[in-house]
Amino acid sequence: MTADLWEGLRRPRPRDHHRPVGGEPAPLNHRRALPAFPVHTLPSWLVAAVAEETRTPTDLAGCLALSVIRATPGT
Repeated sequence: MTADLWEGLRRPRPRDHHRPVGGEPAPLNHRRALPAFPVHTLPSWLVAAVAEETRTPTDLAGCLALSVIRATPGT
């Protein structure tokens, strides 16, 4: 009975298993230029306060401020 199940299927050739899928992999060490964080879209007092308190650049402070604003209820 199991022979009947396998009868209509194509048997893979050994070389089918070794073909690359999707081409060459992307290198992991490639760094691309990222756009600057749009700090001007957030309240300047909040960005300045977070940057001063955490002693980080303003764009990182902007990311943190954005996460706080998004986490507040009703937004």
